[in-house]
Amino acid sequence: VMADGVIHERERAGFEEWAERCRPLRSVWPYDELTSLLDQVLADGRIDPRERDLLLAKFRDVTDQT
Repeated sequence: VMADGVIHERERAGFEEWAERCRPLRSVWPYDELTSLLDQVLADGRIDPRERDLLLAKFRDVTDQT
């Protein structure tokens, strides 16, 4: 995702699976912030350009990449 800035359908599905697997860690950083954002972004089943930018910014923040 971060390499090309594009979120493909397979990656979107992977986010949902990852968030579900990390549910027990929802009170631990960075899982709390990531799963909360993913819940909001994926609520309608699609990721629009603004949501993509939010996700990419959060991923960069969490991985300390600029």
